[in-house]
Amino acid sequence: MAVSTTTTTTGALGYTIGDAIINFNEGSVFKNIINMVKVQPGTVIARIPVYAALDIDDVENGEGSNATMNTLVSSPVDISVERNYYAVEVTDLLAMGSGDDVNGTAGFTIGRILAKKFDAQVSALIAGLSQSVGTAAATLSLSDIDEAVGLLDTADAFGEKFLVLHPKQLNGPKGVISLMTASSLGEIVDGAVINGYVGKLYGAHVIKSNAIVIDDDDDATGVMFTSDAFSGGYKGENIDNMVTIEVARNAPGAGNQLVGNSYFKVAESNDLHGVQVISDVS
Repeated sequence: MAVSTTTTTTGALGYTIGDAIINFNEGSVFKNIINMVKVQPGTVIARIPVYAALDIDDVENGEGSNATMNTLVSSPVDISVERNYYAVEVTDLLAMGSGDDVNGTAGFTIGRILAKKFDAQVSALIAGLSQSVGTAAATLSLSDIDEAVGLLDTADAFGEKFLVLHPKQLNGPKGVISLMTASSLGEIVDGAVINGYVGKLYGAHVIKSNAIVIDDDDDATGVMFTSDAFSGGYKGENIDNMVTIEVARNAPGAGNQLVGNSYFKVAESNDLHGVQVISDVS
């Protein structure tokens, strides 16, 4: 296990844990907008129920006829959670000379890096989606966004739509935000506490995130989806408490070792409820 040495100290462990949890929750974009399922006691597997689409032709009408029984078909996705961890060692000498909020800094460091890991796992799933709009080496257009909305509507993807783009897809020289008007951008939703939140476009919540990958040809692949497109399994007290921190004394090295753990894993759970959004950002 690699241990990173920092200029922070453990201080009161409770404050350190609290800051780690807060910064994990606030630092992650995707945790707050994908389907999250808690692992049940005694297992490390989160089961995501996925039901086959219903057919409107199976709806009957008429009087005096017995109803035809239709069978709900489920193809669940099982996610085995994994340990994700980050460790820092705080030497006594550095702790003695620290004049900042050392507890908050330690918790911030651990919480944010684990949040980035979570978002990177979700971002890695985007390339596996079968639907896409936009084109490599081409500027993103509003018609691309409109097309993505249409694909989700056709797939009966109900619920809030989220459009997660790289900041360059929004604000760069070829960013779509230059095409937005005040009326098309809309208002930030009441109570939305999502890192990188921008506004709404064609009914979708627009969010920017550096977790979106830019390839070697300067093409970025963002994503529009509803929450059930991706699912995350987690082991923890609740969805807002996914980080734990333990401290060990390293007497020979004159320091304290802090290990932050978070047990989670993500997977694609409904392919047609997600759409790649591809554009050039050079």
